[in-house]
Amino acid sequence: MAVTVMPAAAWDLVTLWSDVWDAPRFRGEDRVQKPVLTREALAPLLKLAASCVVALQENLKGTSQVPAHGAYGASRELLAAPASVGNRSLGPVTPAEACDLEDAEALRKASSWRDFERSDPLYALMGEVQEAKVVVEGHVAEETLRRYLDTLVVQGAASKPKDWVEVWAAMNIPVDSQTAVLSVIVAFCLQHPPPGGLGALLAELIKGHRVKTKAVEDAVAQAMRGKEDSEGVLRELLFTIFPKGPNSDWGWSRVGWSWQEWWKICARVLSSLKPLSAFDELGLLLERIELSSGEGPEKVTLAKQQMWAGPRLGKVRELLCQFGGCADADVRACVLATLSAD
Repeated sequence: MAVTVMPAAAWDLVTLWSDVWDAPRFRGEDRVQKPVLTREALAPLLKLAASCVVALQENLKGTSQVPAHGAYGASRELLAAPASVGNRSLGPVTPAEACDLEDAEALRKASSWRDFERSDPLYALMGEVQEAKVVVEGHVAEETLRRYLDTLVVQGAASKPKDWVEVWAAMNIPVDSQTAVLSVIVAFCLQHPPPGGLGALLAELIKGHRVKTKAVEDAVAQAMRGKEDSEGVLRELLFTIFPKGPNSDWGWSRVGWSWQEWWKICARVLSSLKPLSAFDELGLLLERIELSSGEGPEKVTLAKQQMWAGPRLGKVRELLCQFGGCADADVRACVLATLSAD
């Protein structure tokens, strides 16, 4: 089956249209109405519409039929307008009222992210990061990034790991700068643990398709090389992105994601730690995965799970021997998870 890839211009449109859900009238203390549909429910329709608009734009190039208001239409400013303008009562902004504003710049200022620094600091920051970029001409503005991290982590603007998915999208980090930015984030969050934990944060960025797994691997290697993982950051990351299967219904499912791919990132990130710390973390990770397969008589040991069939447990024991500098028999004695059928 052929797979249709959305052009970059279509993705830009989806981002523009999705911003409506983050408009002031839907967030913060002045919110006057909730969106009828969630962003997730409307996402497929937005993608289809964006692809159609881009295709039409290509056909209309050089003609007089190109829309005067651009691809997003005249209504975007109305939707993004604040719930209150001047002394008017709260309520939807009509086209006539919008036209009374002096110009588009006045409207932009009225809905500025600065107005929400107190009532909704996360929303305000997502506006700020689009003005003061984290990556400028290929270089990471570390001072700016650390200031954002202080707001997100220390001041608590990001209350849950999933908030970082939206923040990362707003920062618009180029792919070739992902590792550099993630390295600063990992180093900062190791000193100032974010709500939900750094491991969950990294997992959400991967699951949200915001960062490449290779970027996470490289960032972890830079920030955690030769250290101990006393907070279980990597254990949480690896547990959260473990592939979904018959005995891991809590796992992550996506096309192309398998035990083999998971094991690659598992071995690479754990190898960044001190060997004995890596041994402990892998052992605890395996124990948690096994315990999560069920309780009591319903529990299925790793050795009996299809996900771990064939030579996979042998690879696990081999890596544990490498980390612990010990023999296979010692591994079986030290790790509670069942790593063989014997």
